[in-house]
Amino acid sequence: MNYKEKFRNFGVKNGIWRRGYSFFDIHQKQIFPNISLQGKKLLEIGCGDGMSLLWAAMNGANLALGLEPYSDGSTKNSKKEIFFGAAIKKFNLNQARIVRKTIQEYDGDGGLFDVVLMQASINHLDECSCLDLHYNRDSAGLYIELLCKIRKYMKHNGTIVIMDCSSDNFFPKLGLRHPFLPQIEWEKHQPPEKWAELMGDAGFAEPVISWLANYRMSYIGVYRIPYALSFFTRSEFRLQMQAA
Repeated sequence: MNYKEKFRNFGVKNGIWRRGYSFFDIHQKQIFPNISLQGKKLLEIGCGDGMSLLWAAMNGANLALGLEPYSDGSTKNSKKEIFFGAAIKKFNLNQARIVRKTIQEYDGDGGLFDVVLMQASINHLDECSCLDLHYNRDSAGLYIELLCKIRKYMKHNGTIVIMDCSSDNFFPKLGLRHPFLPQIEWEKHQPPEKWAELMGDAGFAEPVISWLANYRMSYIGVYRIPYALSFFTRSEFRLQMQAA
């Protein structure tokens, strides 16, 4: 039994997932499809319960550091929190760790990072500013400052990956409640083109945008969908840029 199979079975045994196959497939083919973490340093801003940190550590990262203050908008699952510590101990993944800080509080003690990951967290860096940054210069300026700080902790030509829901979705555009995702506050999100614009002002370049399939579609090997289909479903995007 290989290393990843042991980890998958460990997750099943601890009630983290029923089968666990999608955990590996989504990370490899959707989150990090063209990124090697071997010998790299990863910073995840808003890491939730640290599952992506474990994946990074298992795939060769020298450091997988997550920032998670567990504030409004963050996820917290006590079972996964216990699993995070147990997995580190069982599989010797000590390079994965979580710091209870926001990016505003972070002091850069992890050095310079090769890869930065933000999953459903960019709008939570400053929700009030995110509401109107598409027309309020002060709000846009605040976000540019935050993105500049992130850039400061990255190596030259390092990679940043941002995954979130776009505010451009069929249902909120018509003023309707999304029938399948009623919990999403669409007004607190921005389209990937806006994030790419702000990140360009903060020292990032070469934006690549893709639209993500629902995780259930990973069972049939589908990880990306056309924008037109995404517009009528989740409007979930992946934006990748380089630190110029």
